[in-house]
Amino acid sequence: GVDPAVAFASPGWQEHTGPVLMLVCGSAPGGTAGVWGRSLCINTSTQEGAMFDYIARAKSRGFAVVVADPHADDCPHRHLHKLFELLPTQAPLLMVAHSYGAACALGMLKAVPAAQQRIKALALTDGMAWSSEGWTAASLLHETVPDDKELEAACHGLLSEEARTKALTSMHTMRDTIHEYAQLMPAAFVAPSPQFRSLVREVCQNWVSSCEALDTSVSMPDDSMPTVSAGHEAHPSTTHAATESIFAFLDSRISAPITVTSSKRSSAQIET
Repeated sequence: GVDPAVAFASPGWQEHTGPVLMLVCGSAPGGTAGVWGRSLCINTSTQEGAMFDYIARAKSRGFAVVVADPHADDCPHRHLHKLFELLPTQAPLLMVAHSYGAACALGMLKAVPAAQQRIKALALTDGMAWSSEGWTAASLLHETVPDDKELEAACHGLLSEEARTKALTSMHTMRDTIHEYAQLMPAAFVAPSPQFRSLVREVCQNWVSSCEALDTSVSMPDDSMPTVSAGHEAHPSTTHAATESIFAFLDSRISAPITVTSSKRSSAQIET
Protein backbone atom coordinates (compact mmCIF):
# COMPACT_ATOMS: atom_id res chain seq x y z
CA GLY A 1 0.00 0.00 0.00
CA VAL A 2 0.87 3.67 -0.08
CA ASP A 3 0.61 6.47 2.44
CA PRO A 4 -2.05 9.19 2.09
CA ALA A 5 -1.25 12.28 0.04
CA VAL A 6 -2.31 15.88 0.41
CA ALA A 7 -3.89 17.59 -2.59
CA PHE A 8 -6.68 19.98 -3.55
CA ALA A 9 -9.85 18.53 -5.05
CA SER A 10 -13.39 19.42 -6.05
CA PRO A 11 -16.16 18.51 -3.56
CA GLY A 12 -17.35 14.90 -3.78
CA TRP A 13 -14.48 13.80 -5.98
CA GLN A 14 -14.07 10.42 -4.26
CA GLU A 15 -17.68 9.50 -5.04
CA HIS A 16 -17.54 10.87 -8.57
CA THR A 17 -18.51 8.39 -11.30
CA GLY A 18 -17.38 10.43 -14.30
CA PRO A 19 -13.92 11.43 -15.48
CA VAL A 20 -11.39 12.79 -13.00
CA LEU A 21 -8.90 15.39 -14.25
CA MET A 22 -5.58 15.52 -12.41
CA LEU A 23 -3.53 18.70 -12.88
CA VAL A 24 0.23 18.41 -12.33
CA CYS A 25 2.57 21.41 -12.11
CA GLY A 26 6.21 21.53 -13.15
CA SER A 27 9.30 21.78 -10.97
CA ALA A 28 9.74 24.37 -8.23
CA PRO A 29 10.07 27.26 -7.83
CA GLY A 30 8.18 28.12 -11.02
CA GLY A 31 5.55 25.46 -10.54
CA THR A 32 3.61 24.57 -7.44
CA ALA A 33 0.16 23.30 -6.51
CA GLY A 34 -2.38 25.29 -8.50
CA VAL A 35 0.28 27.22 -10.43
CA TRP A 36 1.59 26.51 -13.93
CA GLY A 37 4.07 29.38 -13.84
CA ARG A 38 4.85 31.69 -10.95
CA SER A 39 6.37 34.32 -13.25
CA LEU A 40 3.15 34.46 -15.28
CA CYS A 41 1.07 35.02 -12.14
CA ILE A 42 3.36 37.91 -11.17
CA ASN A 43 3.99 39.51 -14.56
CA THR A 44 0.89 38.65 -16.61
CA SER A 45 -2.16 37.29 -14.79
CA THR A 46 -3.38 34.39 -12.69
CA GLN A 47 -5.63 33.52 -15.64
CA GLU A 48 -2.50 32.48 -17.52
CA GLY A 49 -0.21 31.41 -14.71
CA ALA A 50 -2.59 29.59 -12.35
CA MET A 51 -4.90 26.59 -12.84
CA PHE A 52 -8.22 28.43 -12.29
CA ASP A 53 -9.23 28.32 -15.96
CA TYR A 54 -8.50 24.61 -16.28
CA ILE A 55 -10.48 23.87 -13.12
CA ALA A 56 -13.47 25.92 -14.30
CA ARG A 57 -13.48 24.31 -17.75
CA ALA A 58 -13.21 20.83 -16.23
CA LYS A 59 -16.06 21.40 -13.77
CA SER A 60 -18.26 22.79 -16.56
CA ARG A 61 -17.80 19.46 -18.34
CA GLY A 62 -18.78 17.48 -15.26
CA PHE A 63 -15.24 16.35 -14.43
CA ALA A 64 -14.01 15.99 -10.89
CA VAL A 65 -10.70 17.82 -10.42
CA VAL A 66 -7.63 16.92 -8.39
CA VAL A 67 -4.78 19.44 -8.15
CA ALA A 68 -1.58 17.61 -7.26
CA ASP A 69 0.92 19.06 -4.77
CA PRO A 70 4.03 17.08 -5.79
CA HIS A 71 6.59 19.32 -4.08
CA ALA A 72 4.99 18.77 -0.68
CA ASP A 73 5.92 15.07 -0.86
CA ASP A 74 9.22 13.19 -0.75
CA CYS A 75 8.94 12.12 -4.39
CA PRO A 76 6.62 13.64 -7.03
CA HIS A 77 6.19 10.31 -8.83
CA ARG A 78 5.09 8.64 -5.57
CA HIS A 79 2.81 11.58 -4.84
CA LEU A 80 0.91 10.96 -8.08
CA HIS A 81 0.71 7.25 -7.23
CA LYS A 82 -0.76 8.10 -3.83
CA LEU A 83 -3.37 10.34 -5.46
CA PHE A 84 -4.24 7.64 -7.98
CA GLU A 85 -4.89 5.17 -5.17
CA LEU A 86 -7.44 7.61 -3.71
CA LEU A 87 -9.43 7.99 -6.94
CA PRO A 88 -12.88 6.39 -7.33
CA THR A 89 -12.33 2.81 -8.42
CA GLN A 90 -13.83 3.00 -11.91
CA ALA A 91 -13.34 6.70 -12.70
CA PRO A 92 -11.59 7.34 -16.04
CA LEU A 93 -8.38 9.28 -15.46
CA LEU A 94 -7.39 12.38 -17.43
CA MET A 95 -4.14 14.21 -16.73
CA VAL A 96 -2.59 17.53 -17.74
CA ALA A 97 1.06 17.85 -16.74
CA HIS A 98 3.48 20.71 -17.36
CA SER A 99 7.27 20.59 -17.72
CA TYR A 100 8.84 18.11 -15.23
CA GLY A 101 5.33 17.16 -14.15
CA ALA A 102 5.16 15.32 -17.47
CA ALA A 103 8.11 13.06 -16.58
CA CYS A 104 6.57 12.42 -13.16
CA ALA A 105 3.19 11.53 -14.67
CA LEU A 106 4.75 9.17 -17.22
CA GLY A 107 6.96 7.61 -14.53
CA MET A 108 3.95 6.99 -12.30
CA LEU A 109 2.01 5.38 -15.15
CA LYS A 110 4.99 3.21 -16.05
CA ALA A 111 5.29 2.02 -12.45
CA VAL A 112 1.59 1.46 -11.73
CA PRO A 113 -0.15 -1.02 -14.05
CA ALA A 114 -3.55 -0.21 -12.53
CA ALA A 115 -3.14 3.41 -13.64
CA GLN A 116 -2.40 2.23 -17.17
CA GLN A 117 -5.80 0.55 -17.17
CA ARG A 118 -7.53 3.79 -16.21
CA ILE A 119 -5.70 6.52 -18.11
CA LYS A 120 -7.77 7.91 -20.98
CA ALA A 121 -5.73 11.00 -21.85
CA LEU A 122 -2.41 12.52 -20.84
CA ALA A 123 -1.84 16.06 -22.13
CA LEU A 124 1.70 17.34 -21.65
CA THR A 125 2.78 20.97 -22.03
CA ASP A 126 6.45 21.32 -22.89
CA GLY A 127 7.03 18.05 -21.07
CA MET A 128 10.65 17.35 -20.23
CA ALA A 129 12.99 15.52 -17.88
CA TRP A 130 16.42 16.47 -16.53
CA SER A 131 19.61 14.86 -17.80
CA SER A 132 23.30 15.72 -18.00
CA GLU A 133 22.40 17.67 -21.14
CA GLY A 134 19.91 19.78 -19.21
CA TRP A 135 16.13 19.78 -19.52
CA THR A 136 15.04 17.80 -22.55
CA ALA A 137 12.00 16.01 -23.97
CA ALA A 138 14.25 13.26 -25.29
CA SER A 139 14.32 11.39 -21.96
CA LEU A 140 10.65 11.74 -21.04
CA LEU A 141 9.87 8.03 -21.28
CA HIS A 142 13.07 6.90 -19.61
CA GLU A 143 14.17 9.24 -16.88
CA THR A 144 17.64 8.28 -15.65
CA VAL A 145 20.15 9.46 -13.05
CA PRO A 146 23.38 10.79 -14.65
CA ASP A 147 26.68 9.59 -13.20
CA ASP A 148 29.68 11.76 -12.34
CA LYS A 149 31.38 11.15 -15.68
CA GLU A 150 28.33 12.35 -17.59
CA LEU A 151 28.13 15.51 -15.50
CA GLU A 152 31.83 16.25 -15.92
CA ALA A 153 31.59 15.70 -19.69
CA ALA A 154 28.66 18.13 -19.87
CA CYS A 155 30.79 20.84 -18.20
CA HIS A 156 33.97 20.10 -20.15
CA GLY A 157 33.50 22.91 -22.67
CA LEU A 158 33.22 25.68 -20.10
CA LEU A 159 36.22 27.99 -20.34
CA SER A 160 36.97 28.85 -16.74
CA GLU A 161 37.50 26.62 -13.73
CA GLU A 162 35.12 28.81 -11.76
CA ALA A 163 32.36 28.32 -14.31
CA ARG A 164 32.92 24.55 -14.39
CA THR A 165 32.85 24.32 -10.59
CA LYS A 166 29.67 26.37 -10.36
CA ALA A 167 27.95 24.32 -13.07
CA LEU A 168 29.04 21.01 -11.54
CA THR A 169 27.80 22.04 -8.10
CA SER A 170 24.39 22.92 -9.50
CA MET A 171 24.21 19.73 -11.56
CA HIS A 172 25.25 17.53 -8.61
CA THR A 173 22.47 19.07 -6.52
CA MET A 174 19.90 18.32 -9.21
CA ARG A 175 21.32 14.84 -9.80
CA ASP A 176 21.11 14.03 -6.09
CA THR A 177 17.45 15.08 -6.05
CA ILE A 178 16.62 12.87 -9.04
CA HIS A 179 18.61 10.01 -7.46
CA GLU A 180 16.49 10.27 -4.33
CA TYR A 181 13.33 10.08 -6.41
CA ALA A 182 14.67 7.00 -8.20
CA GLN A 183 15.40 5.29 -4.88
CA LEU A 184 11.91 6.02 -3.58
CA MET A 185 10.12 4.83 -6.73
CA PRO A 186 12.56 2.79 -8.84
CA ALA A 187 9.90 1.40 -11.18
CA ALA A 188 9.32 4.93 -12.49
CA PHE A 189 12.90 4.98 -13.79
CA VAL A 190 13.05 1.67 -15.66
CA ALA A 191 13.21 1.50 -19.45
CA PRO A 192 9.73 1.55 -21.02
CA SER A 193 8.43 -1.68 -22.48
CA PRO A 194 7.16 -1.80 -26.09
CA GLN A 195 3.64 -2.12 -24.66
CA PHE A 196 4.04 1.01 -22.57
CA ARG A 197 5.36 2.89 -25.58
CA SER A 198 2.24 1.83 -27.49
CA LEU A 199 0.05 3.10 -24.67
CA VAL A 200 1.83 6.46 -24.65
CA ARG A 201 1.43 6.89 -28.40
CA GLU A 202 -2.28 6.19 -27.98
CA VAL A 203 -3.26 8.34 -25.00
CA CYS A 204 -0.58 11.05 -24.84
CA GLN A 205 0.25 14.26 -26.70
CA ASN A 206 2.90 16.90 -25.98
CA TRP A 207 2.28 20.59 -26.75
CA VAL A 208 5.76 22.14 -26.97
CA SER A 209 7.06 25.70 -27.07
CA SER A 210 7.33 26.72 -30.71
CA CYS A 211 7.02 29.70 -33.06
CA GLU A 212 4.65 27.64 -35.20
CA ALA A 213 0.87 28.04 -35.05
CA LEU A 214 -1.06 26.08 -32.43
CA ASP A 215 -1.37 22.36 -33.24
CA THR A 216 1.24 22.42 -36.00
CA SER A 217 3.03 19.08 -35.97
CA VAL A 218 6.55 19.36 -34.53
CA SER A 219 9.29 16.88 -35.41
CA MET A 220 11.21 15.56 -32.41
CA PRO A 221 14.28 13.28 -32.22
CA ASP A 222 12.23 10.90 -30.09
CA ASP A 223 8.91 10.10 -31.80
CA SER A 224 7.52 8.43 -28.66
CA MET A 225 4.31 10.49 -28.76
CA PRO A 226 2.46 12.94 -31.00
CA THR A 227 4.05 16.37 -30.58
CA VAL A 228 2.53 19.67 -31.69
CA SER A 229 3.13 23.37 -31.19
CA ALA A 230 1.56 25.01 -28.16
CA GLY A 231 1.33 28.22 -30.17
CA HIS A 232 3.80 30.05 -27.94
CA GLU A 233 7.59 30.23 -27.75
CA ALA A 234 7.86 30.72 -23.97
CA HIS A 235 8.03 27.55 -21.87
CA PRO A 236 5.87 28.82 -18.93
CA SER A 237 3.14 30.01 -21.33
CA THR A 238 2.57 26.72 -23.15
CA THR A 239 -0.22 25.41 -20.90
CA HIS A 240 -2.35 28.54 -21.19
CA ALA A 241 -1.63 28.99 -24.91
CA ALA A 242 -2.75 25.44 -25.71
CA THR A 243 -5.86 25.43 -23.50
CA GLU A 244 -8.48 25.14 -26.26
CA SER A 245 -6.56 22.42 -28.07
CA ILE A 246 -5.93 20.46 -24.88
CA PHE A 247 -9.58 20.40 -23.86
CA ALA A 248 -10.57 19.34 -27.37
CA PHE A 249 -8.08 16.49 -26.98
CA LEU A 250 -9.48 15.52 -23.57
CA ASP A 251 -13.04 15.61 -24.89
CA SER A 252 -12.11 13.38 -27.83
CA ARG A 253 -10.32 10.87 -25.63
CA ILE A 254 -13.08 10.36 -23.05
CA SER A 255 -15.19 8.21 -25.34
CA ALA A 256 -12.34 6.73 -27.35
CA PRO A 257 -11.83 2.98 -26.99
CA ILE A 258 -8.44 1.74 -25.78
CA THR A 259 -6.79 -0.43 -28.43
CA VAL A 260 -3.86 -1.59 -26.29
CA THR A 261 -5.09 -4.70 -24.49
CA SER A 262 -5.08 -4.75 -20.70
CA SER A 263 -2.70 -7.68 -20.53
CA LYS A 264 -0.13 -5.65 -22.44
CA ARG A 265 -0.47 -2.49 -20.42
CA SER A 266 1.53 -3.67 -17.41
CA SER A 267 5.14 -2.67 -17.93
CA ALA A 268 6.49 -2.79 -14.39
CA GLN A 269 5.65 -3.92 -10.90
CA ILE A 270 4.64 -1.29 -8.36
CA GLU A 271 7.60 -0.30 -6.21
CA THR A 272 7.18 2.40 -3.61
